[in-house]
Amino acid sequence: MRQGDIIESIPDTEAEKISRTSRYLIITHCCDLAHLNEPVELLPCHPIEVLDGNYTRGKNSRVLHFEINGQCYEVRACEKAQITRKQLGESIVSHTANGEEQRILRYWLASRYARQALDDDTYLLIQKLPLKKLAKKIGKELEGIWAELGPCEDQEDGTVSKERVYGLYFVFTCDCRQYCGEIEERIALAMKKMFPSYGNVITHCVNIDQFYYREATTYTYVNFDYLSAE
Repeated sequence: MRQGDIIESIPDTEAEKISRTSRYLIITHCCDLAHLNEPVELLPCHPIEVLDGNYTRGKNSRVLHFEINGQCYEVRACEKAQITRKQLGESIVSHTANGEEQRILRYWLASRYARQALDDDTYLLIQKLPLKKLAKKIGKELEGIWAELGPCEDQEDGTVSKERVYGLYFVFTCDCRQYCGEIEERIALAMKKMFPSYGNVITHCVNIDQFYYREATTYTYVNFDYLSAE
């Protein structure tokens, strides 16, 4: 048994203490699973009809959406429960996470302890942009969004404007060209309503293999848990 495994069921006596469902996601780290006396942490997997792009690939630290063999599931961090290995019994593992699934799960689990490192102006800006609506429409092909706060703009007369230049990087797991036009249009429309209160936003649509480690660690990942419902 490994972190990321999906088990079919747990004994009824234990299921009464947890949200009852037909599948459970093991989230205990593999090294802890090797110790029989250590408790096993798991999350109930709730079947859903479709994936919501706001919750795929670890974008929201409270809820995670994923798909296995054509069936979509939702797990909620607040439903984490513990049972002993003995109580787990002979539960059947129906799915073992591959490398990519394990990476996403570990990132999602770690994001619960991260904090959004955005200044107040940038935070207010992304709250007013239609990021959640775009993510919902794009779906799981959107790896995530990173924000960059640039310097103030230089004016034609040589002075420096108080307005900031913001960069938003939409990072995709697939060919992003089909989404670039709509993203730029939706962001420009939102900025037109706010300008000049919040400066300028430059959108970048890139494939994940073109978004390098330097950018990923220098820019700030937008945690969707911090965005408003709109």
